[in-house]
Amino acid sequence: MPDLLEGVPHWQVSFDKHGRPHGDQTFLNEVTKADLTDLLVFSHGWNNDPPRARRLYQNFFEKVHEVQRAQGSGDSRLGTVGVFWPAMRWPDESLPRGREAAASFGAPEPTEEDLFQQLKETFGSQDERRALDAMADLLERQPQSQESLAEFQSLLKALVHTQDETDADEAFVLTESPERLFESLAGLAPIRREGGAVGLGIGGPWQTLWHGAKQALRVTSYWQMKARAGVVGEQGLGPLIKSVHASAAGIRIHLVGHSFGARLVSFSLRGLPTSFVGTASPVKSLFLIQAAFSHFAFSESLPHDRGRRGALSGCGDRVHGPIVVTHSRHDTAVGRLYPWASRLHQEDQAVLADTGASRWGAMGSTGARAVGARSGPILPVGTTTYRFATGSFFNLDCNDLIRVGKPPSGAHNDIIHSELAWALLCAAGIQ
Repeated sequence: MPDLLEGVPHWQVSFDKHGRPHGDQTFLNEVTKADLTDLLVFSHGWNNDPPRARRLYQNFFEKVHEVQRAQGSGDSRLGTVGVFWPAMRWPDESLPRGREAAASFGAPEPTEEDLFQQLKETFGSQDERRALDAMADLLERQPQSQESLAEFQSLLKALVHTQDETDADEAFVLTESPERLFESLAGLAPIRREGGAVGLGIGGPWQTLWHGAKQALRVTSYWQMKARAGVVGEQGLGPLIKSVHASAAGIRIHLVGHSFGARLVSFSLRGLPTSFVGTASPVKSLFLIQAAFSHFAFSESLPHDRGRRGALSGCGDRVHGPIVVTHSRHDTAVGRLYPWASRLHQEDQAVLADTGASRWGAMGSTGARAVGARSGPILPVGTTTYRFATGSFFNLDCNDLIRVGKPPSGAHNDIIHSELAWALLCAAGIQ
């Protein structure tokens, strides 16, 4: 039997890093018997701890159910799903919670030792693990020499996996001087000492440079999680959606993702049959909350090269409903960390932007680009004037809502809000 969350059937589905599911047949059997009209499928982002992910789903879906009850939902019979996949979180990043959701997530904060153990699980080869051990040693000792900074940069290359070191752009992290690279990255998060945060420069320039070196490691690990989210979405969640449709063809599926989880649910569209277009698709809405992937991902023609397309070009047609993208300038994870990660690795689909957009910009910072998206502000609960339309993108301005959070991720995780729940229900047509 499924769990009940606020009286609503709730399931969890789990995938390994290759997108292989755990126990999906039980889920399929139960969903088929549940007599649902709508299924909300939500994927977490930067989080490798199942208890934390469960609390995220509990907090977010409680808001959805609270708003749904207050506003009415017609004849909808709703079920919810939380997707679990192996991602990791850095110790100094805030957890997903809203200003209205102050309850503790319960689990202890990971230590620096925990961080490197998680990194070793993320970067699994022997060469990568040896490089991580050497980097951990350098960060602990922080030797005051240019040779040591250059050594750290060389070790970082073992995790970058560039394909062509002769390409001037792609080789940025390989060719930029370590001093300039680490100094520029040092501002991504405050330097912390025992007793609290201190400003950059306090403790001397070497401390700042080594802090920047650690941030270079951070953005490299971001890239690995971003790539994994795409694999899990395409190889895992996409086929599972197909199976749900085969077992219970009448269920309307609504995909929701936060951060790299937004990339996961979006790439699940690539895992659907090409016949799932328009009315034939069971996916009736796509709701991307502070998405940490390229704002050109769905573009039919990239601005720098009209002969090239985004990684998800054409996949928007597999959503028979609106595609809604939240964005906020207070989200420094996607406004600053994501562009650095993309520049560091030169992702092909994160390229030269149109007017006002960064070359390596993320949807959670600027909205979806080069897709003819409409735009408008987040609205109060109960307002029904959203201009969501089937087959169209809508960039939802959340600058006044998603705004609370500390460096380095800023407001990236400030997502537990009734207004977001209402916008989701409007996009899904559950009002």
